[in-house]
Amino acid sequence: MNSKSNRRDFIYLEICIGLLYVFAVYETGIFNGDINGRVIFLIIIATLLTVAGVTVCIRTSDRIGSRDALTGIGNADWIMNKGGRLHSRKKLSGYTAVFLNIKESKYMNEKLGNRNGDIILHDYAVRLKEIIGKKGYVGRMGGDNFYIYVKNDYFDKFMESLKHISFTVECDGGSVRYNVKSRCGYLRVTDDMDYRDILNHTSTALATAKEKGPDAVEFEDSMKKEFMAEKQVLADFGAAIVNNEFVPYYQPKVDGRTGKLCGAEALVRWVKKEKPYHRPDLFRFWKKAGKSQSLISTYLSKCVKTSGDGLIKGSSRYAFRLIFPDCIFGKKILPVR
Repeated sequence: MNSKSNRRDFIYLEICIGLLYVFAVYETGIFNGDINGRVIFLIIIATLLTVAGVTVCIRTSDRIGSRDALTGIGNADWIMNKGGRLHSRKKLSGYTAVFLNIKESKYMNEKLGNRNGDIILHDYAVRLKEIIGKKGYVGRMGGDNFYIYVKNDYFDKFMESLKHISFTVECDGGSVRYNVKSRCGYLRVTDDMDYRDILNHTSTALATAKEKGPDAVEFEDSMKKEFMAEKQVLADFGAAIVNNEFVPYYQPKVDGRTGKLCGAEALVRWVKKEKPYHRPDLFRFWKKAGKSQSLISTYLSKCVKTSGDGLIKGSSRYAFRLIFPDCIFGKKILPVR
């Protein structure tokens, strides 16, 4: 249920009940001592109490449903609805949207234990809410992620406060002081933005902070282009393998002592009919997505076949090393007979 429509419905309901009560009092002649009137009056009172109880239960349920169970602050639905209401009223342009992630949370749980990890997560959420105060809103998106709307004039102070959050927990019979570090992607909101884009853009900025740093990254349009390029590259990967679009280009290796050819480095290139070459830096997306092994296996087969066809004549033993732009898979040269 939308909390705004809930409140409106409750107001309408309470007004109707009040009017019904006044009408019943007038029609039944309660004030003239009519017994039947008294019975009807009691029925009305019981009805009012029942409706009031149901109303309280619904409102309480609505509040509980908008709170995060572990931290007690607003959950993902609450913070998204809050931002949506501000945006619809043209009041979100005075805020900066921040998608925040706690760094090394897995290490924190392993080092301090899951119970202490939950305690720190709870206390961190409470601290965030204290830091924000009346200058914005904060909600937990789940896991170690938080979403914040902070007023622009308070943003710099808020970011500085994030650097100094630490807690003391009991661990292994002693006290441990743990400094909680975070990273975030943020966006200065304007009224002309589509509200759905605000979350997408801050998520993209956070992903950039995780991959490249620094810990706080402001969204730029170039990030969206790179994000779309990454999605397209990953979508094309399977077909590229099947269609043999990855081609090895060999760079000869010469033995400095004898002056003879002794091996080669296989440089990977992605060749398509509509484009002579894909940008070499796109290969890093496969490594990031964990698809490197499929590409390596395909290339090893091609290199072995090439060696069998006599790429380097006059030698019974030679070597290949697979070189991918922006990354080298394997530190050792692979000998092939």
